[in-house]
Amino acid sequence: MICKDMIQHLRSSLIIGISLLTLLGCNTAKQIAIAVVEPAPVSLDRTIKRIGVVNMHLADNTQKSITGMDLLIARDDDFLKEKGTDAAIEGLFKNLNQDPRFDAVVLLQAESAIVRDQEGRPDETSWKMIQALCERHNLDAIFALAYYHADTEITLKKSKIHQRDLMRLEVDKKGHELTLETLIENG
Repeated sequence: MICKDMIQHLRSSLIIGISLLTLLGCNTAKQIAIAVVEPAPVSLDRTIKRIGVVNMHLADNTQKSITGMDLLIARDDDFLKEKGTDAAIEGLFKNLNQDPRFDAVVLLQAESAIVRDQEGRPDETSWKMIQALCERHNLDAIFALAYYHADTEITLKKSKIHQRDLMRLEVDKKGHELTLETLIENG
């Protein structure tokens, strides 16, 4: 009888122990959903051998009357736009140069004369200017960066900062944690 009670007690202890381990081993998982939008494939005619790359992105030169932290973030945003635009153009230029289909890839300076309509497409006069640009540089086609946007989101959170005081003792002080998250789009 004692042996049977011990086995029963051991069995219930084992079941409780396994249940506790299972509950402790299961942490909550955060789900992350990432949506990737791929651009449409572009097919090029086999006769296209000379390509020009041009930056047609118009920088936003409007003066903003902002101060303080907003000014700092706006400057950082402008810096990201400038460097990001250059990186996008250089990346496209490098990839086109490595493609054996093309004989020559030419990096062109921005053509401010190319006028766009309200939807960002070149208007009729601009198509003639694009044709003239192709003839001037002996190009078969032009790749253009027409859109570049960097948008920075700011998150401010109160936190404590561990700092040493004048007596070299560790103390907690009120502080703020600032997080900047930048979304970059180009095309």
